Amino acid sequence: MNELTCLVIGGGYAGIHAIRSIQQAFQKAGETRKIRIVLIDKEPYHLRKVLLFKPAAHQEEITIAFARMFPDIQVVRGIVVRIEIRIS
Repeated sequence: MNELTCLVIGGGYAGIHAIRSIQQAFQKAGETRKIRIVLIDKEPYHLRKVLLFKPAAHQEEITIAFARMFPDIQVVRGIVVRIEIRIS
């Protein structure tokens, strides 16, 4: 199997837009290989920080589960502290 793996670190706004861009670019290219997207974030959800004032005014959810946003990606809960590159 010829599968590509794409690793996205962080599920903030940049991470979410990166995932969407990767998915769209892959679809537009007519790629026949399968892509596996792995998101690493310390939480299982995206916190919509621009809406932090809403719960104080009335009951409104300001988090969205990554699994609900992107059901076809793998979410790994964790914190990346170092990246080592090995060239062989």
